Amino acid sequence: MRAIPDPTTYEQLADFSCGGSSDHEQHVDSAVEELLQLSSEDLADYKIRKVRVAEDSETDSLIGISVIQEKRLSESDDTFEHAAYLAVLAIDKSYRGWRMPDGATRIGTFLLGDALAEIDCTWEQPMPYVWAVVHPENDHCRRLLNKQNFWPLHDINKDPSEYIVYLRDESVDWSHGFGPHVIRSVLDARGE
Repeated sequence: MRAIPDPTTYEQLADFSCGGSSDHEQHVDSAVEELLQLSSEDLADYKIRKVRVAEDSETDSLIGISVIQEKRLSESDDTFEHAAYLAVLAIDKSYRGWRMPDGATRIGTFLLGDALAEIDCTWEQPMPYVWAVVHPENDHCRRLLNKQNFWPLHDINKDPSEYIVYLRDESVDWSHGFGPHVIRSVLDARGE
């Protein structure tokens, strides 16, 4: 895993696609395309803290991407003022269904672990609230977040066809909920 300071210079993003035709997969593809259009000023305006990519060590192919922003969950509640928002957490179509070299860790689980570890080391302590939005038909992502102590905030979004907000409480250690294989994979990829 590595951070990409300027997504417009990272050529592999131009070919990124989730590979699906569902609304939520197309939405992610559009979000990645949007990254390629952002200037450094735009990145600052969007409060994008990190764009991180996972690459195949043998081919340098893009495996997956995470985009982390500083973004309030609610404009009317100061409790969530310094929250971290997982704007993108996606696997390229070529690597969907693959697992990490340990044979057990799913790539999406690894990407989430890395994103949370990045938030933990770059945000002011304690670990902030972390939130994401997930389409109700994206069962893989909903299960992944549920396993890692994110919980759905159904009262924020009343329309069940819309994206659901998932929240992870502040002060929860990044590694909480992950097994030892995932923690070791994330630490190894981060050089820790």
